[in-house]
Amino acid sequence: MPSFDDLFLQHVGPSLAKHLSFLRAVEGLPCDVDMEAGEASFGSRLSFPVQLLGFEAPSEGSWTWGWAVEEPPPERLLRDSLWLKAYGERNDLDVFTVESFATEECDGDDVAVLACGLLRSQAFFVAESDDETAYFLVPDLRGQVPVERPAADVAEVIARMLDVYALPQPAAALRPYLAFEGYEIDEPEPRRWIARHPNGSRIALTFDRQGRLVQVKTRHPGST
Repeated sequence: MPSFDDLFLQHVGPSLAKHLSFLRAVEGLPCDVDMEAGEASFGSRLSFPVQLLGFEAPSEGSWTWGWAVEEPPPERLLRDSLWLKAYGERNDLDVFTVESFATEECDGDDVAVLACGLLRSQAFFVAESDDETAYFLVPDLRGQVPVERPAADVAEVIARMLDVYALPQPAAALRPYLAFEGYEIDEPEPRRWIARHPNGSRIALTFDRQGRLVQVKTRHPGST
């Protein structure tokens, strides 16, 4: 039975990478979510189908699932969150089954990371209002956002992951993330990894004696 921590380490890298690529694509564009249609539009150029996860109320420090609000949206917009509820019931994961909970140990970003990974969604994003933040999954990017990242972008995701999340020994999160990006890992020395991609990209990672990542170097195809 998977634990919350195990699932988070497995999915934090891939989900964060998808999220950052999505933010880069929609940067500066106004966001409009049509809850009835289940569509999010960004300006006049980009639109995507969405699934509602739930709402975080920062002032109250609470999370509420979309299926648990007083006036829930159409059920077609809750398909993914209801799938997660059933997954939580099967695997004894309360985070997916309780209607509302305090965000001291698990907040909306954590929920979105797990949801995006478990449901293999292509991205997630947030829409903020005065008193709450709505979290959405994007099941299909419709080919409008690049899904392949050069080595420099992969290194940026790694840096952001370690900056945002408390991962004192990040190897357990780095392995699944590098595999997600198509890299194979060699360990030529203790505390040193060489991750190689079929396109010729290479990422060298160095760890200290405590298992903390201390250096990341990238090499692109054709570089010396």
